[in-house]
Amino acid sequence: MRDDLRESHETPNESSLDLTIRQVWTASARGDAEGMWERFEARYIEEEGRDAQLQRRSYKESEESVGSLTGRGHRATRSQFRRPLLLGITASLLLIAGWYTGATRVASSIASNVSVYTTNNGDRATISLPDGSTVLLNVGSKLEVPGNFAVGSRSLKLTGEALFNVKHQSGTPFTVVAGSITTRVLGTTFVIRRYETDTTVMVAVREGKVEVESEVLVESERIFVALNGVVTRAGVTEAQFSFADNVLKIEGVELSQAIHDLNRWYDVEIRLSPDSELLGGRVVQGAFAVGTPSDIASIISFMFNVRVERQGRILTVHSK
Repeated sequence: MRDDLRESHETPNESSLDLTIRQVWTASARGDAEGMWERFEARYIEEEGRDAQLQRRSYKESEESVGSLTGRGHRATRSQFRRPLLLGITASLLLIAGWYTGATRVASSIASNVSVYTTNNGDRATISLPDGSTVLLNVGSKLEVPGNFAVGSRSLKLTGEALFNVKHQSGTPFTVVAGSITTRVLGTTFVIRRYETDTTVMVAVREGKVEVESEVLVESERIFVALNGVVTRAGVTEAQFSFADNVLKIEGVELSQAIHDLNRWYDVEIRLSPDSELLGGRVVQGAFAVGTPSDIASIISFMFNVRVERQGRILTVHSK
């Protein structure tokens, strides 16, 4: 903020009304309309006292000079009319300035209330949070960080998959909402997955401890929470954390489901032609490095002994 917005200074030839108007809009610019009103009110009372003294002195001097009384009396009378007018103008300006400033704050709050981080298919991103925690956002994912994050509560919303490395803050839990499932931690490294194509929310803990709904997970534990609330526990494998090393690991997943991960990883759209629909039941097992649509087309062709027709991002699988 510039210095001239912090302070207002009187100029030699500036009238009280001009000064007041300038101070009001300066206060509005720095969001201090309320403080401006308090300062003006105090100044008004102080100046009224000085004018009262001036009037008493004027009448005293009038005993010695009628001309002095006329001049002073005129000045005091003009001040009596000017001050209520100035007070009314100032109140109106402050009301307008207060509304303007308030409206600006609301608009700013709405615009900056949530910071949204997204990754496209084929892309990943590392996000540094205000509390020192970091998030590695996997492909095709979205993370929503509220503007009041780290102020009393650390809560995020995730769509997709991310690896969280949470910095411990005593008494301030870290919360991630994925779908309808809430995960709470105090300090740990873990992965949460909930893509729109998934039928479960998966949480895997690498270090530390987390609470998923009423279930507590410790290091090397994993949990699946289905949309109907059914909970399944399992151990973790490197597959849950491999995307942090730029590798997609798929362990025993049918092709019809693995296609979703492959599409996001390679930024493609894999389609099974009518003559290859039975391939959907084939199991996919392997590690997939970062690559191009041509790379995954060749991999699928070799892995399942099929023909893959490519048109831009669309890969259509045909039986040979």
